[in-house]
Amino acid sequence: GAEKTLRRFRPVILLEILDRALHPLGCKKEQIRDYLLGLNYRFLTYDVKTGSPTTYKEFSGELDSDFIAMPY
Repeated sequence: GAEKTLRRFRPVILLEILDRALHPLGCKKEQIRDYLLGLNYRFLTYDVKTGSPTTYKEFSGELDSDFIAMPY
């Protein structure tokens, strides 16, 4: 399924992570982060001033945001 596709084709993934949407599913944003990190992805976000992709270093707190998951 999906994991096999991610491992084989290594696509760039654009995703929006919303805690309030994940909560009813019993999922946390950290689980998504850990899963994709385990598949050797890194997270980028968009620079507020330029709109350009920038390295995302902090993945905690209540921030809901758009992310780019890029394979290493």
